[in-house]
Amino acid sequence: MKTLVKIIATVAVLGGGFFAYQSVNAAEITGNAGVSYSDTRTFRGVKQADDTLGASLGLSTSVSERVSLGLSIDSFNALEAGQTNELRSGVSMGYDLGKVDLSIGYTNYDYQSATSADEIGFGLSVETILNPSVLYATDSDNDSDVAELSVCHEFSLAENIGLTLCGSLVNVDAAADYTYHSVGATVNTTISGADTFAGVALVDNDNAGSDSETVFSVGVSLSF
Repeated sequence: MKTLVKIIATVAVLGGGFFAYQSVNAAEITGNAGVSYSDTRTFRGVKQADDTLGASLGLSTSVSERVSLGLSIDSFNALEAGQTNELRSGVSMGYDLGKVDLSIGYTNYDYQSATSADEIGFGLSVETILNPSVLYATDSDNDSDVAELSVCHEFSLAENIGLTLCGSLVNVDAAADYTYHSVGATVNTTISGADTFAGVALVDNDNAGSDSETVFSVGVSLSF
């Protein structure tokens, strides 16, 4: 069943993008490129590495008034030898229903020191108080399922300075079943056309083999 879901979702994203190609030709393609640093990198509530440099590139375009396509590439490289590095690439399709956004996407996780993973994700977000969103992601090859509920709220502190508070509750059904939650605060501003941020997050995992982690991060990105 999971394999069937994965096939259907992949066809929906890639097939939909292919048949929308003619529309994309005339559409504007926008992008974002950034670099970041984190003193601790976690993924799905589990620590992956200490001091880590990240780089990201994202492209998106509108296929129609309600449908958009996206492509993303992210790399995470630990400064200390022997720790886990990661290259993450994905393609997605979004559906704008007004106050509700739907998304479907495929993501490949390529690790240097561990097995790679292919994941299909389905998302829903609502533009209302706390901007709640839910995500379900499945990896049939590694028998992994993830269900996530997140909320966020943005505050304006001053001109070009904002504060974003977020919280999430995530259940991971994999080789080791566990639940974790995270809360975080991020200050962002724009300097000479560049978007910068500094943030802190607390990640608490109920898995007996995992410790709570406090993550500090900073970064800068440019839109084009």
